[in-house]
Amino acid sequence: MKLKIFEINTVFQTVPLIKDLILKGKINLTFPEYRDFFHMCGLIEKETAVINDMRFQIAGKYALKDDNGEFIIDNDHYTFADDSVMNMFLKEIQELNITEINLEAEKLNIGSEKLNINDCPQIFDAVLTIFQVF
Repeated sequence: MKLKIFEINTVFQTVPLIKDLILKGKINLTFPEYRDFFHMCGLIEKETAVINDMRFQIAGKYALKDDNGEFIIDNDHYTFADDSVMNMFLKEIQELNITEINLEAEKLNIGSEKLNINDCPQIFDAVLTIFQVF
């Protein structure tokens, strides 16, 4: 399955919510579907680690560091020498986010009757990214 990095991030951030909905029975999976879902979660976790490493490397090229070589963080954001440096950083991060990678998995087929997630709009994008709903 081909996914853009921003899609992987969306899924990664919502996996705890999806797991909770599975445990509560709002997403009703058979054992094989459940196993496939957790296999996909493992793949997404591994890809996220690589993506985060790439982001860290990009930040290392642009963000300011203190005397100990640690990033200078202000309000949970990197600091930059000036706006032009910040814009180069943002451009490279945006290019990374739209990069498409091949995740060694297929979308998981699931019947719409197995999804009771109307009260959880924050996970719609992630569910449609990993599940083929029929």
